[in-house]
Amino acid sequence: MAAGARERHPRRGEGWFQFVIITGLSGAGKSSVMKVFEDLGFFCVDNLPPALLPRFADLCLHSEGRVRRVAVVIDIRGGEFFDELFSALQEVAARGLSPDILFLEAADEVLVRRFKETRRRHPLSGRVGCSAGSRPSAAGWRPSGAAPTRSSTPPA
Repeated sequence: MAAGARERHPRRGEGWFQFVIITGLSGAGKSSVMKVFEDLGFFCVDNLPPALLPRFADLCLHSEGRVRRVAVVIDIRGGEFFDELFSALQEVAARGLSPDILFLEAADEVLVRRFKETRRRHPLSGRVGCSAGSRPSAAGWRPSGAAPTRSSTPPA
């Protein structure tokens, strides 16, 4: 969890709400991390289009306390909608929420091996090269000037 998350999301008291956005490189383990959050009791949504993030936050905030811990996976699979992420994060912030952003990455050779093992087409194939110099990084993820928590997955 991001440093300082406990201060922003107290475990007691009415109205506390923990909101985590899981993102990162395709093949870095986002789905596996989401399963861990599910095991920890989070309500999880995979592949949420960024434009729906503010509406989803509203739904959770108005759940009368039934949904207090949420983890959402948002990544390039959102396709054309992915460009709307920063404006969606601003709308979420306007609702008084500051989600923790967990950016996952892995070494290029690990990512290539994982996609070869699954025989799935990489979401960026045909659009962006797979070299380390051209791949996305956490540096591009700075909503409101805050850097996300970065995690590198082991070569499994």
